[in-house]
Amino acid sequence: MKTVKYRCQMCGHSEDLRWYHRVGSAVMTGFFVVGLMVSTWAVVMLVQGHNPAGLFASVYMNSFALAHDDSLREAADTMTVGCEGGRLDCYIESVYANMSHLPYRPSSRFVSLYNPEYVLEHGGDCRNTAATFTGIMTSLGFEAHMVCNSHHCISAVPDKGYGGKRYDQYYIVDFAFGFMAKANSTEAPWDAWNRLSG
Repeated sequence: MKTVKYRCQMCGHSEDLRWYHRVGSAVMTGFFVVGLMVSTWAVVMLVQGHNPAGLFASVYMNSFALAHDDSLREAADTMTVGCEGGRLDCYIESVYANMSHLPYRPSSRFVSLYNPEYVLEHGGDCRNTAATFTGIMTSLGFEAHMVCNSHHCISAVPDKGYGGKRYDQYYIVDFAFGFMAKANSTEAPWDAWNRLSG
C-alpha cells in the first residue's frame, strides 16, 4: 500500500498521504464495485427477459401511489358507496367505472407525476392513472401495485377473497387502453396484458 504521496528523486523529500487521500481512494473503489454489481445485475435481468428500467420505475411508482392512499380515502369511499364487506369485485368495478371516463392527458415536460387529486379531476397518462388507481385500492384496504416497463404502466390487484393470503387470480387494470380483466396468478402481468389487450 502506498504510504507517501510522492518522493523527490533528487533530494529524497517525501510528503505523507493525508487521511482524505486514503478516504477518497476507498470511496472511488466503493463506487467502482457498486457500479460493477449494478451492471452485472442489469445484464442478468436482460438475459432473463426482464427490464431493469421497468423494475426501477415500478418501485418508484408504487411508493408514489402508497404515499397518497390516505388522501384518496374520501374519493374512494364516494366511488364505492354501494359496496360492502371484502368483495374485491364490487370495489374494483366501482372504482374502474368512476375512473374510466378520465381523459388521457400526457405528462408535462416539467412534471411526470401529478397529484392523484389532480388526476381524478383532469385525467392523466398511464403512470398517473395507474398510480391514482393503486392509491385508491390500497386506501380501501386491498393489496394493489403498479407494474411498469420502460414505456407503459398498469395496475395489478390480487383477488385474495375474504382475507386470504394466497390468490389464484388477479385483476389487470389499464386506463390508457381502457380495459380491466382477470388473469391467472401463474401468468406474469405483462404476459397477461399482451394476451388480454390484443
